[in-house]
Amino acid sequence: MSFLAWVFALGALTIALPIVFHLVRPTPKGSQPFGSLMFLRQSPPRITKRNRIDNWLLLLLRSLVILLLVAAFMRPFVRTGGEIFVNDLPGNRVAVLIDTSSSMRRDGVWDEVRQALDKTLADLEPGDDVALFTFNQQLQTHVGFSEADVVDLASRKRMVNDQFALLSPTWFQTDLGNALASTADFVSELDESRRSETGLQIVLISDMQQGADLGGLQTYVWPEDVRVELCKVMPSSSSNAFARVLPEQSTTALDAGRRVRVTNAEDSETETFQVTWQNAAGKKDEASTTTFYVPPGTSQLLRVPDPLTDTAEALVMTGDQCDFDNQYFVTLPSTQEIPIAYFGNDLKDDATGSVFFLDRVIPKSKSRVVRVDQYSPTETQPWVDGITPRLAVVTAAISAPVAEKLDQWVQDGGLLLTILTDQEGLDSMQSLLPTFRKGESEIPEDEYLMFGEIDFAHPLFQALSGPRFNDFTNIRFWNRLELVLDETAQETQVVARFDDDSLALWQTPRGDGLVIGMASSWRPADSQLAMSTKFVPLITSLLGMTDRTKQMSASYLVGDPMQVPDDEQGWQVEDPQGRKLELLSGTGNRPIFEQPGIYQFRNGEREFLAAVNLDPTESQTAAVDSDRLESFDVRVGQQPSREELVGSLQKLKDRQLEQRQRIWKWLLLAVMGLLVVETLVAGRSSQTTIINEAAA
Repeated sequence: MSFLAWVFALGALTIALPIVFHLVRPTPKGSQPFGSLMFLRQSPPRITKRNRIDNWLLLLLRSLVILLLVAAFMRPFVRTGGEIFVNDLPGNRVAVLIDTSSSMRRDGVWDEVRQALDKTLADLEPGDDVALFTFNQQLQTHVGFSEADVVDLASRKRMVNDQFALLSPTWFQTDLGNALASTADFVSELDESRRSETGLQIVLISDMQQGADLGGLQTYVWPEDVRVELCKVMPSSSSNAFARVLPEQSTTALDAGRRVRVTNAEDSETETFQVTWQNAAGKKDEASTTTFYVPPGTSQLLRVPDPLTDTAEALVMTGDQCDFDNQYFVTLPSTQEIPIAYFGNDLKDDATGSVFFLDRVIPKSKSRVVRVDQYSPTETQPWVDGITPRLAVVTAAISAPVAEKLDQWVQDGGLLLTILTDQEGLDSMQSLLPTFRKGESEIPEDEYLMFGEIDFAHPLFQALSGPRFNDFTNIRFWNRLELVLDETAQETQVVARFDDDSLALWQTPRGDGLVIGMASSWRPADSQLAMSTKFVPLITSLLGMTDRTKQMSASYLVGDPMQVPDDEQGWQVEDPQGRKLELLSGTGNRPIFEQPGIYQFRNGEREFLAAVNLDPTESQTAAVDSDRLESFDVRVGQQPSREELVGSLQKLKDRQLEQRQRIWKWLLLAVMGLLVVETLVAGRSSQTTIINEAAA
């Protein structure tokens, strides 16, 4: 017989109450004097036993009632084969989750990871199952959980140690939220019958840096039976500062130097830093050295002089004790000349013509110089200096040889903008245009047209699609050529219409190139377009459409996929270590940038560089507390030991046995029966006492 609530055994002490009541005899109070006895000497009877028990049966019944009540409150049960032993329990499932992000490259951190792993493995008990996971921007499984019922712990430990010996910190960012959620799912993959008896534990070994991404935990429901033991590893020095080259707010050539921001950690012990340009060979440009004074927890923005040569590829910071993020890679812009072929009769100094505004609309910058080469509409000579233009603009009627030459150029991938203002120009461009017919209506004198319908998804208008810029009601058109598009021109896309529903802008693909047409011009005599604030972004977007490398960014983060134009094949990539790989176009899985540095892309004669840097969140190295995890309902702590688990499981099983047997009900029924017997015995004993007293 066992009991759930032993504390109620103290109630058995109340059995002393009926015994005391039976032993205590009441002493008569008061006396009645008799006159005839007042002269006699008192001689009270000699009492040998002052207190004695007269009714043993009644005492036994009352005591037994108390004992049975106490036993009922103690909730008794009979344990028949229900005892649990340590060896009967399955071992715990322990997932070791190690952070391998770039912030773990700090001095002393990886040594602490080794020590934390050794301690975790040493604390495992026979029968435990252990797995090894690592994470940075993705979770990786190195040693999975065993599917066998019997786990050879020594072998599992050797597997974990062998896999850890192959690991080292990477350059990727920290996605802690998704890593914890995925690991919790792996740990929880158990049958319900085994899961209730198995301790599910995640041992997180990380520096818990502030920049870690926890977004994956926002929508994840954390399992209540999974615990996370946090092993926070710290570097030998917690001080850290980092520099970033900021994008320019202006592209004019007058800007001197690059804008650089240096940010210092809150717990930093250093306040003075220097930044210097450095080339691929490691040689520093001492003339560009700039000193930053940055108190802990603040940042400072200064301009750093441009390097004296075009070979600089990194901005290097010195004076920082933590150097894993002390290089910021850039691709210095080389001046790119963009030739535009203009076919028209007006001159560059004629303020009433179209070329006057085209030649002045794009300012010169460090990275781009736009050159407008003017040709006669009847010109048949090759392009100037044999350079193929990036854009051709036609504003007048052209000869058949020029039309034939432009047609071939467009089909080879060129971009042509044709401005049609009269029937003669329309007729000369028939070989390059879809089928049009000229309408009869003209704009009445003293009236004007405006844009009525614009496709803001088109590259020309995309930059102006925001609510602050998409108002074109201030641009008036006084002259336009009414054109009606033939219904058979299926490939022609209407980009904009006037408010009378006539064509304003359209595009037609031709071969590998594109023809964009306008039914009016930007000459002041024809419209207000050139004088409006919309003209510069429109021409800039037009030039952007001519850039074949527009899909290739010059700046990436570690972990970003490599990008090349989808219509080209055979790109060769060389990473900062000199390793080469072939990169094909398409929309499939792309290789990713695995380390910071300068990557070189080549495709025949075409070449461009890409600067790859650390994710800026990795430089936010200040450690955070476990409260941040607990705010997402993550259960932080250790699972109980197997001895503690045996005790809790035994209590649970005992409670189940007691609820099934319900012995306490039978005890209460016995108490009620004893009370009935006690009542009968007490009544009979009282009657006997009265009769005896009367007889006496």
